[in-house]
Amino acid sequence: MLAAVVFYGLSRGPRFGFAVGVWAGLLLECLAAGRFGIQVTLWGAAGFISGLLSSKIFPDSWPVLALLPALVRGLMSAANFLWSGPSSSREIFFGEIFSKKAALLAGFLETVLTALFVFWFLRPRAKGKNK
Repeated sequence: MLAAVVFYGLSRGPRFGFAVGVWAGLLLECLAAGRFGIQVTLWGAAGFISGLLSSKIFPDSWPVLALLPALVRGLMSAANFLWSGPSSSREIFFGEIFSKKAALLAGFLETVLTALFVFWFLRPRAKGKNK
């Protein structure tokens, strides 16, 4: 879903990216427990910032399209951590550090591959640029 938010931000501009991000955040808020508004804010900001970046980067460059959603995912995870705090107060042992690094790498690769597929799928279906 993040790749679609970034795609529409890049292809249609910051306002449309913000709207798509807010709707994606609302959907996630309905499915998650916790403080209301965090996901709406983060996903809306991701769409808006992607739209602002559309004039600064090459939106047709496949490496940019693959890495931008991964970068946004990392920034959203960091912001969510800073906003909500750690999920548990227990100490992290060596095995947990290794598993967290492996999970981060797997999440990064998943985001890159998903972004490439979503951009490939959505690009011909985009109606036009409404910046």
